[in-house]
Amino acid sequence: MKAAQTMSEPDPILAGQKATLPEALDLTALAVIGVIEGHNGAVAILRSSDGEIVRVVPGDVAFGVTVTAIGEAQILLTDGAGRTQSLQLPLG
Repeated sequence: MKAAQTMSEPDPILAGQKATLPEALDLTALAVIGVIEGHNGAVAILRSSDGEIVRVVPGDVAFGVTVTAIGEAQILLTDGAGRTQSLQLPLG
């Protein structure tokens, strides 16, 4: 599995503003639209290409992929073939 990349501190307000702009988010692909650090660990909010939104934690399966890890501004997903991809919050 590929290691998570180090990123600068996300700005949640800017990410929220960007998420409401059509060009900031590819609406035809799976996207992470939020990451929340809770009492029991990180939670991510995913949006599918058909507009369905789900809340996930590491180990959950959603939209055909397994959530491998959740960072401050990105999540790692693994598909059924074992390929890992990283999704990042929309940042400016």
